[in-house]
Amino acid sequence: MRGGDFDIAAFAILWDLIAQEFWAF
Repeated sequence: MRGGDFDIAAFAILWDLIAQEFWAF
């Protein structure tokens, strides 16, 4: 697995979780 692709996927997942936390307010 290439680090770049993994970073992009991980960032997308983390950003989605963070966005849900913000929208909760």
